[in-house]
Amino acid sequence: TYAVISKSMDVDQPITQVVPKLGINECKDTGKDSRTIFNRVSYDPSSNTSIVECIPLTGRTHQIRVHLNWLG
Repeated sequence: TYAVISKSMDVDQPITQVVPKLGINECKDTGKDSRTIFNRVSYDPSSNTSIVECIPLTGRTHQIRVHLNWLG
């Protein structure tokens, strides 16, 4: 799940290894607890890009990338 708090998102999706030798991980209910807080620092509408502060509260492999991918 994730919660939108003004410009912040709190993602607490469990992460599991899909292909350990390649370091491929994804969010799955059967994974290990994982939580990251994302804060949007700025947004540029001309390029449709954002600068995001990422605060991992757990230390899973590729956690920030996996949670951002889960968010889309």
